[in-house]
Amino acid sequence: MPRIEPGEFRTRVERVRSAMVRHSIDCLFLLPGSNFTWLTGLKFVRERYRLMAALLTKEGRFAIMGASFEEAKMGSGPLPAEVCTWTDEENQHRIVARWIEKASGSGPRIGFDSTANY
Repeated sequence: MPRIEPGEFRTRVERVRSAMVRHSIDCLFLLPGSNFTWLTGLKFVRERYRLMAALLTKEGRFAIMGASFEEAKMGSGPLPAEVCTWTDEENQHRIVARWIEKASGSGPRIGFDSTANY
């Protein structure tokens, strides 16, 4: 299978950002799966207790978030992304919520992948 070049991933991000603007979505939240891999070029297993997520704002701020032991892999994608980590002792959901609020302001409209478990 041919390698997908970083330019293709930049195109994908721009297509997603355009759709976010059209649908008034401030921040996209993806869990590991096919959409996550399509956008980030990274493959992770969706875990039940440890959150892993890709976040993209309509302004183009891009982050991969997950457990600290995955930091090297999270930073190895084809596009530069902010890597945010936590340990099992930290509140991962609060860290994600703070990032979204800083990146998109208070009360953002968040788009979730249709396969996201709530």
